[in-house]
Amino acid sequence: MDNKRPDEKARESLRQTADKIHSVLDKRKTVRLLACLAGVCILLAALVIVLFSVKVKSIEISGDLSVYNESEIIEASGIGPGDSIFKKTSFGIERAIRRNLPITSEVNVSKKIFDGRITIEIEFTEYEFFIEYGGKFYGVDGELNVLDTRESKSEYFALGGRFLVIDSVQQPNIGQRLIFTKTVEETDTEGVTVHEIKKPDYYDYVTVFLEYLKNSNYYDLTDAVILDSKFNITVIYDSKYKIVFGGYGDLDIKFRVLDEIFYEGTLSQIEKGVIDLTDPSAAVARFDETLDFSEYLE
Repeated sequence: MDNKRPDEKARESLRQTADKIHSVLDKRKTVRLLACLAGVCILLAALVIVLFSVKVKSIEISGDLSVYNESEIIEASGIGPGDSIFKKTSFGIERAIRRNLPITSEVNVSKKIFDGRITIEIEFTEYEFFIEYGGKFYGVDGELNVLDTRESKSEYFALGGRFLVIDSVQQPNIGQRLIFTKTVEETDTEGVTVHEIKKPDYYDYVTVFLEYLKNSNYYDLTDAVILDSKFNITVIYDSKYKIVFGGYGDLDIKFRVLDEIFYEGTLSQIEKGVIDLTDPSAAVARFDETLDFSEYLE
């Protein structure tokens, strides 16, 4: 039995009617909202399609073009004319160039989207050294990180590189540090063959010596560094001098003695000469017109 008063029934009826009206309005709002969202999505999709249809019309390279030409830099960037301008982000292009051309010191990429134009500003560090492996030549820095590969010594010499003669390295991989093989030395003593496996740190002398050389007065005019033995290090300097350091110990003393020899000027007028610093307390400097450096310079 319904004991509600007439005024209560009227209020409840009005409340139910209001709820139905609100429900209808909420549904209409929801429909309108969904329609708006769908419209926005369609517009965004259309915009994305339009933007991704924008092709790269030109790539402009500025900066240092002495190490790599425009086509080599564009190839390293991973994007080219005809590609969607959104194939790679500006950061992605910069990262690709640094990965493919490790000698890159600075690179900045900007896009003019509606012009279809990409601008790449690039600078490279100077070549420090290069090695030979398998008939090809590889640029390396002072820490022996592999920078690139070229077909001849002359290309690296033209770019300021210094030839390193180093034995026992594995196949160089661009962007990675040189890996030395475990060399095996055999010594026949009374019919017994002794095998000696070199540990990787055996070759630390290479980077130690190169660091000394880079901080010396002789780095700029160094042509080649012969480092195939830690006890017989030799530098070809100024295409005139063979400087024999011997072992890599006492390098501070050896470089000071070398300074004194050049300061005296005894060798300044000769065509070719040998400076032997193996024992710095008994250093020897002498003329030797028979020296032939073509193996290292040509």
